[in-house]
Amino acid sequence: MISGYFGKSNSGKTYLLKKHIKKYKNNIIFDINNEYNISNKYDINDVDNIIKAYFNNDLPLSIIPVDINQEVIYFIYKYVKNVNIIIEDIDIYKNTLFDKIITVSRHKNVSIYYTCRRPQNISKLLLFQTNNFYIFNTVESNTLKKYIEFGFNIDKIKKLKKYQYVVYKY
Repeated sequence: MISGYFGKSNSGKTYLLKKHIKKYKNNIIFDINNEYNISNKYDINDVDNIIKAYFNNDLPLSIIPVDINQEVIYFIYKYVKNVNIIIEDIDIYKNTLFDKIITVSRHKNVSIYYTCRRPQNISKLLLFQTNNFYIFNTVESNTLKKYIEFGFNIDKIKKLKKYQYVVYKY
């Protein structure tokens, strides 16, 4: 399952995502803004300790990505299963970076949760594989155009107040 949380900064995306994952311990979080209160935090370049933490079942673990290390992506793609991967602000990364993980996620019981401000800046594969869209208010024209492509009700989205959202499930 893949769930995306879309909206402006401070719209409630991370708050809602945290509510949705709080019952799970098996989380690997790409936490660019350091918003998760998790004791197991690793710099993205600390590949050996990230791998050890995973294989020791020392979850949840938080990865602080200054820039994404391809070794970590490859490790997740190749070995990780039965976890939730949470990616904060996925739209700031190269738009196909996580595609390898997306292609194998359902075969390895990996759920992906991500937040995003600008859906037009993320991978088409990710958008088309997303099962649940949690949409917060926006008035940004390119974002609204992307929502129209998906058949979302933009009039309803534009009228949402702060912290309100609509859900589209596929």
